[in-house]
Amino acid sequence: MCAVAQKNLLNELQEKLVELGLTPLQSKAYLILLYKGPSDVQFLSSTLGIELRLTEKMLKELYAKGIVRYDVNDPNKLTAVNPKELINALKKEQYNKYKSYVKKADDVLQLFKGVVKENKPDSSVV
Repeated sequence: MCAVAQKNLLNELQEKLVELGLTPLQSKAYLILLYKGPSDVQFLSSTLGIELRLTEKMLKELYAKGIVRYDVNDPNKLTAVNPKELINALKKEQYNKYKSYVKKADDVLQLFKGVVKENKPDSSVV
């Protein structure tokens, strides 16, 4: 694949990962780790062009989501999980958000039952 086509594909992947719930920097960090292999925080910080502490914070978030892990051969470096694991982690996160939303919506509906008469077409307030 030529360099331009590869860059276009990486840009498209970054956009799609943002649509699936990552921030632009998280998606870029994931793709860097996937493409470059195990890397340390300093390398990612300089490649992303952001402060070291912000890079560390972002990587902790990605680690908590199960999207990056520490390299078994060098615990000072992080590596990206494979794309299938990434997608499964993002799906799980979105599913959990959906379940939480449905629960909150059901709770609000229960609150309405205390102030709205049901079985009336106009559902007037008591």
